[in-house]
Amino acid sequence: MLYSCIDAVERDLDNQRELHRKLKRRKNYLEQYDGKSLVCKMNNGNYYYYEVGCLDGKSFKRYLNSSNQERRKLIQEYKYIELAIRRCEKNIESMERLIGEYKVLEPDEVAMELGKAYREQENANKLIYGYESGTRWVTKKENEKQRFIERYGDYKEDSRKHVASDGTKVASKSELAMKELLISLDIPHVYEYPIIIQNRMFRPDFIVLNTRTGQEYFLEHIGYFVDEIYRHKNVEKLHDYISRDIVPNKNLLLTFENTNGEINVQALVPMLNAYLK
Repeated sequence: MLYSCIDAVERDLDNQRELHRKLKRRKNYLEQYDGKSLVCKMNNGNYYYYEVGCLDGKSFKRYLNSSNQERRKLIQEYKYIELAIRRCEKNIESMERLIGEYKVLEPDEVAMELGKAYREQENANKLIYGYESGTRWVTKKENEKQRFIERYGDYKEDSRKHVASDGTKVASKSELAMKELLISLDIPHVYEYPIIIQNRMFRPDFIVLNTRTGQEYFLEHIGYFVDEIYRHKNVEKLHDYISRDIVPNKNLLLTFENTNGEINVQALVPMLNAYLK
């Protein structure tokens, strides 16, 4: 996320430099208006424009009638360009300083700079940043999942036929596509993290983490929602989720398949970025 911010600054810096070049060219073209200003006065409801400036060390003031409208515009434009160039140069200076002084600080590096009492805290990263590191969060959730499996068993272990690039076995091609998308976006996640609702076990497809805010979300793939039996089953499941305050767009993200039974993972990128980046 931070890296993307610097990328955006670098793009804006290029745009500001290009704008600065264009403004300078236009200013050079209008150099005859250097040192001149436009003054407007109102008399009896009418506006009167005057060009003021300095010529040969002497101040002058010249009335510009309606036939001098173009000159009025060019004098105004020159003043605007002067202001725009100053603002542009200030923006460029600020962006260059930001990029030059930017440094990525890992949570563990910052923790080491703290006193011993802080470093020894298990949640030192969260103390510094307000969130846990993604890696530690995944490890914690995987350990919790394993303890749950050891106690209650893994009810559909044999049904997982698809293997993701990180070695995780999943049950469907859509889940595999979602898994690979989460890996590619570097979103911390755990597959089928178990939860208990009214003495019943549920395993949402993924639990995911926004490392910037510390917010956890369940990510559930509904699949092909047209089939009546399948739809009824999932509506009941959503009702159970909501009863446990797992609510769509609050802490539950839903994905669906198209009429061909396929999932367009790239179309999900904006949603994932909005909630998890």
